[in-house]
Amino acid sequence: MFCCDHEIPKVVEFSADKDRIFFFSDKGYFCVWDLRTLSYAYDHAFNMTALNMYVCKKSNDLLLVFEQ
Repeated sequence: MFCCDHEIPKVVEFSADKDRIFFFSDKGYFCVWDLRTLSYAYDHAFNMTALNMYVCKKSNDLLLVFEQ
């Protein structure tokens, strides 16, 4: 399994159909985990100061909010 211990979590959310976990850190590191297979699905390091993450519960959209 992939580990992101070096990042401080800002927000951890579930997807609308509860099959994925979204992780967003203080430094703008974003990753997605698939709960059905318990596998690491995607990551991206934005290298920007993160403020918040909003996950739409009625659709498959999410909004990442940064300081700038």
